[in-house]
Amino acid sequence: MKDSSKENTSTTSKSKEFLPFVRLLQRYQNVKKELENQQNIERTKLEKQYNNRPSTAMSRSNMNMSKMGSSRMGGKISASKNLPASKPSYQ
Repeated sequence: MKDSSKENTSTTSKSKEFLPFVRLLQRYQNVKKELENQQNIERTKLEKQYNNRPSTAMSRSNMNMSKMGSSRMGGKISASKNLPASKPSYQ
């Protein structure tokens, strides 16, 4: 019977040591879930704002995006690649 009582005390002490880790894990999961919920709310608001935009504003933004894309893809800006960024100080 002494052996079973030793097992019970060791199990109890292990569970007491383990308890802070369980609480920490629960807290982490709660905070993570809360952040996910906040991000989902913000994403939903932004999606609603985007969907409620007038069609002319959307076409303007698409035109601006296509202009930005062409300059990145090698428009007039890429022709100046051979020029230095600034004059050397010794000249």
